[in-house]
Amino acid sequence: MTISRVCTIGLSLVAACGPGTAAMTDGPATGTATTDSATGDVPTSTAVPTSTAADTTMATMPGSSSASSGPPDPTLPSTTTASTEATTDATDPVSGTASTGTASTGTASTGAEACPEDTVVCIDDALQVCDGNGGFKDPPDGNQCAFGCADASECTTCAQGLADKDCPAGLPRVMLLLDASSAMLAPPAPTPWDQVRDSLAGAPSMFDVILDNNKIVAHQALIGLTVFGDDGAGSKQVVQYGACHKENLAWALDPASSCEAPGCVDPHGLPPIKWTFKDGSMQDPPGFAETTISHMPKCDFSAQKPMQCIGSKRFLHLGLDLAQDNLAAYKVGCKQSKPACTAQTQFFNIVIIVGKYDSTDAQVQPPLQAMFTAGVTTHVIGFGGAIDPGQLEKLADWGSGNQLNARQAADQDQLEMHLAQILDTLDLC
Repeated sequence: MTISRVCTIGLSLVAACGPGTAAMTDGPATGTATTDSATGDVPTSTAVPTSTAADTTMATMPGSSSASSGPPDPTLPSTTTASTEATTDATDPVSGTASTGTASTGTASTGAEACPEDTVVCIDDALQVCDGNGGFKDPPDGNQCAFGCADASECTTCAQGLADKDCPAGLPRVMLLLDASSAMLAPPAPTPWDQVRDSLAGAPSMFDVILDNNKIVAHQALIGLTVFGDDGAGSKQVVQYGACHKENLAWALDPASSCEAPGCVDPHGLPPIKWTFKDGSMQDPPGFAETTISHMPKCDFSAQKPMQCIGSKRFLHLGLDLAQDNLAAYKVGCKQSKPACTAQTQFFNIVIIVGKYDSTDAQVQPPLQAMFTAGVTTHVIGFGGAIDPGQLEKLADWGSGNQLNARQAADQDQLEMHLAQILDTLDLC
């Protein structure tokens, strides 16, 4: 699966206007659309994941075989919507000389002259780019609006749409806690790291899961990421809770983002690899609005295992301590943020771990129980064949007040199914 750099809401751009839509303008666009940072298109056909014995869910991960009842409805429409009348009254988009023409399905013709090539127009809440021949061509990345467009120079991005969303209880907050031990880079490809990254930020991904209100996760929750590994730079917050962070996660977990010579020449090469962690808000591209720190598991060399990265254990408590400290600080400030949180705002964690943790139970239990007491449930997913079911169950018990079972995913499909089921517990707005 490839990474999508476009954030939309199920209004996919087509090769032309809908039936009877005119795409004339009074002149070339005078502005450019603002770019969005993070969600993928919503497919119009989805399937309900197979539920486990303990779980039944309405959430769907796009891309499977069974059809849903229909495509997601757009949310937060723009304040100005383009007309879809079949006739226009212009022959020259620059001079505005009047005549009458009829737009046919699949074209932007006015009966005389099409709008100039590369003119950006707002059609049915989506930015379109005229091809100069009466039709449209695919827009460049970033020219699609997540929540609609007002005109050729104004585009409501995913982040803007969520900031303005009316949600009295506050949009749910989800913190991912990802295993960043060296075992995540174990061969063969795709490695566990590759598979988790694809599930979190691929196309489709957890951000594209369609919920039972026919909206996608990206437009229903603020999502952050913390990684845990060794006691050095291997445990840190990658990105804070925030809107439309699919592209942030895709960039941050991409080996190429942390590969810089001389320590790294080939991000997919053999060990040793010395990663250089970067802030995606300090360089363009990607030019993120929020601090986003790239991360990769440690990849030292071992003569006993020359093909495998080593160097980082799995100190889960370091990630949990980070999440707990961040939670306390974040709740103080988010009441004044936009979108704001309230006393009723839902918070929960999702731990993804690929083996036994190297922390002690005495280190892991307190932060899990403290966060649950503070109203934050922790869901636990063990991924791959090296997990310890007994450890996982203890984590799930401590993080949920003995209310949840741990989840086990043998492969990427099962990981995505469990993510979809957990995200179906979001408080919908």
